[in-house]
Amino acid sequence: MGAVIAEIPSLPCGWIEFVGDVGLSAAFEVVSLVIPCRYVEQAKLLARVRASPQSVTYSELFNFCCDVFGDPRQHGTSHAVFKTPWPGDPRVNIQKSKGGKAKPYQVDQVLAAYDKLMKEADNG
Repeated sequence: MGAVIAEIPSLPCGWIEFVGDVGLSAAFEVVSLVIPCRYVEQAKLLARVRASPQSVTYSELFNFCCDVFGDPRQHGTSHAVFKTPWPGDPRVNIQKSKGGKAKPYQVDQVLAAYDKLMKEADNG
């Protein structure tokens, strides 16, 4: 069946319904979830970022970092530095490159930090 994402007028503004197959063992079960639209947009951006880090704009990466890590602790200079719950790497420190793009190596650092954050969340 795949996934179907639909905006439902009866849901609060900014929410969508996701309907898709969920693999459970050898069987598949269709589930319906109601989730905030921003998470779907975040998932779409994350897939695009992983596929092509060099095509991400600074503003897309900045907004993604704000959603995931909160407001930057340093902003308004050439760098935006985001706080992480661990010391050291991977750090989240981004800056604009030429043409309004994010620097690809910084995109990779953001992905590493995001993956570490998700792994820590899964491990409780």
